[in-house]
Amino acid sequence: MQNVYAFQATFVPRSGQLRADREACYLALAGAAKVWAAEAKLESPDGGGTPAVSDRTLDADRRLFTLTAAYPLAPGDPWRYVCETAVALTPIGLQGHVIVRVRRARDDGSTARFEPFRPAVVDRFLGLAHALAVGGEPIPGDAERYDVAGVPRLADQLLLNAARQLPLVVLAPTESGRPLVDPDRVMDELLGLAHVAELATRQATFALTARVGKFWSCFNGAVRVYWPKITLDESYRQHPIFFPDDYPPGADTDDRLPLDVLRKVAAAALRRTVEAPLVTQLRGLADRQAHAQTEARLADLARGVAEGREFMAELEKAWSENRALAEEMGKVQAELTELRETHADMKEQWDTVSADIARAAAAAEAERRAADRYRGKYLAGLKRVREAVALAQEEFAGTLVFLPSALKSAEDSPYQDPAKVFALFTALDGVAHARGGLGEDLHAVLLRAGFEYKPHISTTSEGKHGDEYRFRHDGERKLFENHVTLGGSHNPQECLSVHWRRDAGADRFVIAWCGKHLTNTRT
Repeated sequence: MQNVYAFQATFVPRSGQLRADREACYLALAGAAKVWAAEAKLESPDGGGTPAVSDRTLDADRRLFTLTAAYPLAPGDPWRYVCETAVALTPIGLQGHVIVRVRRARDDGSTARFEPFRPAVVDRFLGLAHALAVGGEPIPGDAERYDVAGVPRLADQLLLNAARQLPLVVLAPTESGRPLVDPDRVMDELLGLAHVAELATRQATFALTARVGKFWSCFNGAVRVYWPKITLDESYRQHPIFFPDDYPPGADTDDRLPLDVLRKVAAAALRRTVEAPLVTQLRGLADRQAHAQTEARLADLARGVAEGREFMAELEKAWSENRALAEEMGKVQAELTELRETHADMKEQWDTVSADIARAAAAAEAERRAADRYRGKYLAGLKRVREAVALAQEEFAGTLVFLPSALKSAEDSPYQDPAKVFALFTALDGVAHARGGLGEDLHAVLLRAGFEYKPHISTTSEGKHGDEYRFRHDGERKLFENHVTLGGSHNPQECLSVHWRRDAGADRFVIAWCGKHLTNTRT
């Protein structure tokens, strides 16, 4: 099964953010999904004829709704689109996602040919509540038009905004003064996945070029996708651009171009976290509840085994006291033999399930300890960066090593969000403890934790300012270019850089700098 489309959001009731409003919004979203499934007449992915629906109340404060249904690609086609809709309600918020996958209904050796598309249930969700992307960014519902005066706002508040999580699609006007395709048509394809901006005039394109440089601009009728967290010193080639020459007259541009952009944007969305975090959390809670129920059933079986043993002892005593019952006792002995075999089978099952329960309990205890440590120390309130470093030295001594330069830069740093610094150290510690150790993809792990990881500094920075990035470790000066930068400006109160490298002799990270942004082409 392969993912082809993913939408996730945090939902805020239009009437406010009170818990009662969120619960009413949860019921409205779940009801909208059921109505959509009934009107679309979808199939069950298991062939049952109706979508699979689950609405579970895990406890007084947590509810989880899921609906899974299948789309046939074409009559007789062996492939199906499988759509999962999920909504999770907890005391900290209301989240949901819609995921479309393609799967084989029968094995006939054919190759799947499929396109990403947005199920209509997404539109229903966006019509019922305000929707926020990861990080609290509002999900736009309309394309925006920018003239020359609006270009600075487009560049600073969207294109170069380090907090932006959604892709930005910009349409430049052709010589006729209109873009190659209607921006509303593009917005209709990308609803929930991206921002769409139209440059109103050719003068607006010149203003954007002056603002960001020619390599980052969009002009002459082109359509360009700007991925989140852009820095102008990175490679501009990573951001796709679609030229009018690719869509000659008669090429059905109004249909083809928006779909081509959707393919790029949908693929990027699938590389981010696909499931809503609260949905994942409640699934795990449901699994632990199921384990608890299994444990209770096994306890009942154990009591039955103990009672059987007592019964067997009484039968053996009766056999010794009254030989006249030998024939009847022979029958009882046969039953006892069968009971022993049953007991052995039950014990084997007990051992297997007990092992599963022990593993689940260990994982749950590890999660609880991590949460307690996080609440008791991290959430208690860190005031300075040096406190975050000191706490990390204490908690992650086995996986993180801090050089004197890191301690000194942390002591000098005025950065205002030391809690975020500690969250980065927590994520690095998690990588070191994960399966495969430090071989796990750092970019993927840190991106899930909300950090933009860069394995290298720019060639220009290394050439001009390389000495600032070299620190003494194991008797020699080494280049520490693995880094994460927190904050979008270079004000040391709002921006902080952490530089590290892997310790070649152990599965741990050596951190050489935790302070103000080191010198580069922008500083």
